[in-house]
Amino acid sequence: RTNMRVAGVASSRAPAVLRQSRSFLGRPSLRSASSAAAAPATLAFACGGLAMLWRSSAPLFTGPSSLQWWPTQRPPLRSSRGGVARGMVDGEVEVDVDLEDVIFVPFDKDKLVKKDAFGDSFNPMKDIQDMTKVRKAQAETPTVAKAERSSMSIDADLLTGLGMLADAPNKKEELSLGLGEKTAAGKKPRREKRWLAGKGNTKRRKLEENQNLIDWLRVNDVWVSDKSDWGVSPSAVSVAVETREVAENEDSGRGVIASREIQLYEEIVRVPYELVMCKETARTKFGAKFIPDDCSEYRAIALQLIYERFKDQEDSFWWPYIAVLPQTYQEIGAAALWSDEELDTLMEGSPMVNQSKQFKFQIVTEWKQLKENMFEKYSDQFPLEIYTLENWFWAYAVMFSRAVRLDYGEKRKDSEDDLAQVIALVPYIDLINHQPQARTYIAGITEGVDMALGLSEKERFVILSSDRFYGKYEQIYVSYGQKSNAYLLMLYGFCLERNNVDHVEVTTIDLLDNDPLAQMKKDILDKRNMERNVFELYRDRFAQDLMRFLRLVVVTKEDLLLPEGATDEETFKALSSLNLESAYEEISERKALTSLQGLCNRILNGYPTTLEDDEKLLEDRGMFELLPKNQRMAVRVRYQEKVIFRSTIGAIDRLLNNVAQLTWMKEEEERKAKKDKNTLLGQLGWKWNPVFKANSLQELAQELDILEAGLF
Repeated sequence: RTNMRVAGVASSRAPAVLRQSRSFLGRPSLRSASSAAAAPATLAFACGGLAMLWRSSAPLFTGPSSLQWWPTQRPPLRSSRGGVARGMVDGEVEVDVDLEDVIFVPFDKDKLVKKDAFGDSFNPMKDIQDMTKVRKAQAETPTVAKAERSSMSIDADLLTGLGMLADAPNKKEELSLGLGEKTAAGKKPRREKRWLAGKGNTKRRKLEENQNLIDWLRVNDVWVSDKSDWGVSPSAVSVAVETREVAENEDSGRGVIASREIQLYEEIVRVPYELVMCKETARTKFGAKFIPDDCSEYRAIALQLIYERFKDQEDSFWWPYIAVLPQTYQEIGAAALWSDEELDTLMEGSPMVNQSKQFKFQIVTEWKQLKENMFEKYSDQFPLEIYTLENWFWAYAVMFSRAVRLDYGEKRKDSEDDLAQVIALVPYIDLINHQPQARTYIAGITEGVDMALGLSEKERFVILSSDRFYGKYEQIYVSYGQKSNAYLLMLYGFCLERNNVDHVEVTTIDLLDNDPLAQMKKDILDKRNMERNVFELYRDRFAQDLMRFLRLVVVTKEDLLLPEGATDEETFKALSSLNLESAYEEISERKALTSLQGLCNRILNGYPTTLEDDEKLLEDRGMFELLPKNQRMAVRVRYQEKVIFRSTIGAIDRLLNNVAQLTWMKEEEERKAKKDKNTLLGQLGWKWNPVFKANSLQELAQELDILEAGLF
């Protein structure tokens, strides 16, 4: 068997195999068992829109020489939508082949009719009867070597499903052509073909869904052809059935692959606005009564998405797109929709637990309100059997992981300052996977002109433009934003081992509890428009907003050096005058850093496992990959969180060792101020910071770095 990657990436051996197959199939008819057994058979089949190359060194048939197995002319390649690989030989015999470990190459045409597959003169019942006799004769001949027998079987149910047997028996009957198998009434049951159920069949279903999506896009003016046209280059991308992230060795589902070389800033995909699913389409579907102006965009899309999939089904305009979406919210794996038991077990101690539970609570609350006020009152429009909580979870999981925000540069109706933004599901484009470093961007554009009398010829599109050069067969990525691993897992159902923008969100609102100046400090935070609830910690830094907040939190009334009996107004004025942008004295800075270090230690100690425990689990890749997907993702998230907390604690230790310099710097500034007062300008109350610090020509030359020029 020749190895070849899926998504149309052929190996160097593929052309040779194809030439070999053509050469063999063009030979004269093989009429004897000896000649059939002597030559290896190389066949080319078409299956489910794919060309399949299969090479076997075993003979196809070792029966009597009177039976003709190969035609004198080269048979045409056939394609089958049913996932059945068939090599038809001049309409006389059908070979049912196990498709495990085959090679897939995209095929342009994927249409099958019965005449194409089987020919006008094909009589399956006659062939089956003839081959049954041959099989019995072979079984009674002890001289035939077991190794020379091949197994080829046809299931009557399968033939009936394809319309080949008009008068099939009511009971299940296997019509076996296998020369090396037991009879149907014998002792050895026939092995189920793996492509009839299981992984192989799943891939064929996905291939057919992909083809249906491409056909739908083509009909609706999306350029997906791999051929050029007048003024139009071939489509730059194609949809892969399955992609895999190398670093994590995780299946990332469907993806978009470059089908040719893509240049910098090239427009990769253009989708008409009429294909997107958004609040406007939901209002068209249900009317303004159920989708008013103040209706949430997510709610509107969820209502329509459920209706299109579970009510309209194949009658839906969006059905080819909906068919390629994940079919359950568990398949997406968003942690916000995990059960509380799973969340508490896998993510115990992580700040993500409360965030996920809050998301889920809001979704459940919204569904309950809609059920009471809409679904039960208008069950004819919103059937209760489809608007279930599970389907509501699925709709939100799809939106969390796929919705995009489009800006068309138009003013909002309810605001003169803000621009209208559209949250939408965009078919085709939303199949692109995430990479933090990617700069490929999705944008909404408007083309056309405004004409007289209020007429307009403007059209909206959603485009995808490349950020760099892409080679052929390279996967296209887009950045979902500077998202942490916890956020990615919570809403998108995956995380990354190499996420350079990973961070942890810590809650600090409880740091002001039991503070006598708490209300004053909150007022100052609001006045300066400063955050006080949630801050981000990174592996290599922590935000300045967090340090400004902590510098204010640790201040006491004694630190303000107020006279005894100072009023609240004087205290508030003193607090407001503090410079929080940088450290102003050693004691307060030590207190701020120590409070942050204590917060990190407290969270780190809340995990049931240590950093070293998770590290050992990740290093044993064999055992790690045996874990369920949710557990693997949880280990990655909590490990990176612990690394960030550990790094922050270490950085604070280093800062505390150097914070004593603040006292020296403050004393140095006081000495300088005292010295400046002795000068003429200082006595006049002027303060300045001269550009040059030199007190002599030699020092000035050193500052200007011109000593080496030989001037001094």
